[in-house]
Amino acid sequence: MTRVSLYAAGCAAFGAIARFAPEATGRSLADDGGAAPDGQAFLRRMGGRDIGIGAGLLTAASVTSLGPASRPRPLTPLTVRHPRQRG
Repeated sequence: MTRVSLYAAGCAAFGAIARFAPEATGRSLADDGGAAPDGQAFLRRMGGRDIGIGAGLLTAASVTSLGPASRPRPLTPLTVRHPRQRG
């Protein structure tokens, strides 16, 4: 497991805990203030964001670890011609 994969898994795990148990997470981070309804709403949103970041990092790490054949080809610039132009 690479460092990026480990970080991504930790980020997703924290996000899941914050998303689905915001009161407990809020109490551990900010004492009673984190258990307030506003704090819980913030933690739910932050948890969803961290789940997305962790999932994206895990996906990116798995694609790059498969080698160059799995990477998408770079985009090539398109040549746009005017309709009256020939050639």
